[in-house]
Amino acid sequence: MITASSYVMQDFRTGAVLVETKPRRQFQAASLAKILIALDYLERHKPLAGLHDEGRAHLESMLRLSDDDVPNDIGDFWDHVGEGEVITRTADQLQLSDTQPPVLPGHWGYTATSAQDMARIYRHLLQESETGFGQFILTQLRGIAMRAKDGFDQSFGIPSAMPGPWAVKQGWSDRASEKLLQRVKAAGEPPFDVSQRALHTSGLVNFAEKNDRIIDGKVLVAMTLHSPETPWEDAARSLTALTEQVYRQGMDKQRTRTARTGPWPQVAPSLPQPPSQQGRPHSR
Repeated sequence: MITASSYVMQDFRTGAVLVETKPRRQFQAASLAKILIALDYLERHKPLAGLHDEGRAHLESMLRLSDDDVPNDIGDFWDHVGEGEVITRTADQLQLSDTQPPVLPGHWGYTATSAQDMARIYRHLLQESETGFGQFILTQLRGIAMRAKDGFDQSFGIPSAMPGPWAVKQGWSDRASEKLLQRVKAAGEPPFDVSQRALHTSGLVNFAEKNDRIIDGKVLVAMTLHSPETPWEDAARSLTALTEQVYRQGMDKQRTRTARTGPWPQVAPSLPQPPSQQGRPHSR
């Protein structure tokens, strides 16, 4: 069963929040942090046109297959570039209010974030045009594999709750072991509960394209905790049902508002533009 949840659905074109509940509650990001890790890597290796094949392959595997080996074992993604500073750099650049580096520097999956910040990240990916990083990442998320590299089923949440097209990043993390829990507490209490299972779905849905670029859509993020005894299959069904509910409520609100007063004003939220020129196996 779901013991805690937070969600937000937003229309990118208008900037209107269609539905939300506790959007600033912090959770462990798990593999949602990989979007920030990818942004930081791309920023340090720009321009995109010059990205070497090996780096591109690592990014594709990390984002499509949720491959933990990339941030765990390849130093240029985490260990050798400041660890938690990776999160601090990208959070500062995107002006994220609820995103913080992990209290245990080696554990990128213990990055703290919120549904509101994740929605802001997706809006940045859509708006960013100077470097091409946003569209590159969204292209990988459109190609998400339904089976992660470690075998975990990634079809929960958005992929099972609604028809495509969608571009999705999933996250999951088991409860911390007693030994790890003691290490976390000794390092400093994180702003989220690590004694439960975390399961998150996030992405763009109902989007439009022009010249092979995603130019519109809805941002949907749902973050949940589940008791440690809950089987992953049951947690996945619960999150999928919640995601379907959030999507239905958001679309109903948009249709009702449009029928009463006409289309929403087209004022997309302003985001900072980029400057011109976790994590270990328990978290995914």
